[in-house]
Amino acid sequence: MPAANAHILIEHYKKFFSDTNDVKTIFEIGANNLEDTKIFNKYFQNAKIYAFEPRFKKPMIIGENVKVYNMALSDKIESNSPFFVIEGWEGASSLLMPKKEKGVPWTLEKKVKKIEVDVTTANSFGKQNNIDSIDLVWMDVQGNELRVLKGMTDYLPNIKMIQTEAGVREYYENHTLFHEIKDFLSDYGFTVVYNTLEGGRNFDEGITWEFETDVIFLNENFK
Repeated sequence: MPAANAHILIEHYKKFFSDTNDVKTIFEIGANNLEDTKIFNKYFQNAKIYAFEPRFKKPMIIGENVKVYNMALSDKIESNSPFFVIEGWEGASSLLMPKKEKGVPWTLEKKVKKIEVDVTTANSFGKQNNIDSIDLVWMDVQGNELRVLKGMTDYLPNIKMIQTEAGVREYYENHTLFHEIKDFLSDYGFTVVYNTLEGGRNFDEGITWEFETDVIFLNENFK
């Protein structure tokens, strides 16, 4: 399902921090059609944006501060890894194979095409590109969120905010879920400051849609 857009992260950043010019580095993981990339570039004008979208055929440079990489982030480094593209719903593509679920219609109706992509970790990528710290993370990786976070442990203590989709129920094979993500990030000082739904049934902690929620974590060390 579609993630909350970049404006939600910007809105919450402004609640807790005084100046968007203080943001120097943004990782956008699962950039899809680059609409959110452009929003971040507009509002965080001093930030270098590293956008990752494995469906692209080659890396791109968009303006002075934006680089787009045709690779996936996870907790491993691997060449020619399977990546599952949902035709007609490309934003739901993932390193994980979708499960057929009645509550998620596109898993039943859409064709899945397997391609091969390069996978790395944020830790390795950051070291190779001389990135000292990351301020903000926006992530839409369809069930692989926890593995991405485990691959950026060198940077987590200094990240101010993370926005991500988080599964409530599995609809990919080996889908990592909200409570796992929350527990992992709590060890690095993160708490939930936004947790909203995309309509329907009510669950604990503000979760409404049966399969996932959108959530923003704040690093309490910066509060």
